[in-house]
Amino acid sequence: MDIHKPKPWHGLREFLKEYVIIVVGVLTALAAEQGVEWLHWQREVAVADAAMLKELHRNGVTTYEAIAAWPCEQKRLDELSADLRRTNGLWKGQAFDTGGRRASFVAPGHAWPSTSWDEYKGNGAVQHMSDDRRLLFNTAYVDIAGERLWDSELGQARAELAILTDDLPLSEVTRDRELAAIERARLAGWYAAYVGKQLVAVLGKTGETFTEAEAHPQPLACRAQYGPGKPVGR
Repeated sequence: MDIHKPKPWHGLREFLKEYVIIVVGVLTALAAEQGVEWLHWQREVAVADAAMLKELHRNGVTTYEAIAAWPCEQKRLDELSADLRRTNGLWKGQAFDTGGRRASFVAPGHAWPSTSWDEYKGNGAVQHMSDDRRLLFNTAYVDIAGERLWDSELGQARAELAILTDDLPLSEVTRDRELAAIERARLAGWYAAYVGKQLVAVLGKTGETFTEAEAHPQPLACRAQYGPGKPVGR
């Protein structure tokens, strides 16, 4: 069996020539690999950006509703508080029809999704965005987490106020409990509107736009409690 031995180098010049060929080949391969990876992340970043903007738009529409609903919520909470304080012995039920469900106090309730943010942080696309873009998205989703918290607090208070839809004996204990729920709802609604305004400002910096109807909604809270066409405090 013939064994082919590598040809020996004939001098330093030939050695350097072979060395340069090898180095250039390795560097070319590395550059090509990095180029492919760069293109891959450019595509991933573009997909992530579009998906998160779509998700942020949905949250933005919800945010405008939370901001618009706050004056109605506050007015309704003032009414309930005043009625509770001047009622003795027997509470006369107060109920609004909200699409088949009865409630004494109506406020928006939403999921505040952040699925796209979680997904694209997990796959690394967010980390490959520019610092400014990544900061904008991070700030927006921090505000969304805040909105989710205050929406949950508002929902709990709303559930506690549900007993006021029916006639019931009004003891001091019941009155104090319902007044406390009103104050929790008031605080949660205020913060939901406050954080919402911050979120709207951040969304404006992302370049996302909203229609006139989306930016100035007539929330269910106002329609149910005060009828259509009433001002909601733009």
